[in-house]
Amino acid sequence: MFQWSTKSPLQVPAGVCILFNNNFNCQIEKVFNDPQGCFIICDIKTNETSLTLANIYAPNEDNPAFFLDLFDHLADFQGEDIIIGGDYNLVLDLDKDKRGGLSKTHQNSVKIVQ
Repeated sequence: MFQWSTKSPLQVPAGVCILFNNNFNCQIEKVFNDPQGCFIICDIKTNETSLTLANIYAPNEDNPAFFLDLFDHLADFQGEDIIIGGDYNLVLDLDKDKRGGLSKTHQNSVKIVQ
């Protein structure tokens, strides 16, 4: 099984990874690990299809610079399709996507993501 992970230089829990099953036939073309351990991006090729995969762990606070940095790095990748998964730590639409807890989101980050 392939595994990539990043470790945060900060003394807080952080880190993301992308895992592939041994039976998944793919070629890893390019990888970028965020130095803070908050995202990883890779280009893979499988069955003549080129994909860009990203896994993120966004900050708990409203930090649009995080998403700008992510999108800046994504521009360096060549996948025909892009799949971004992980923990965005924000809600795009409070009425549709939020139930219970505090009814708030990170407005500045939402503007970047939308």
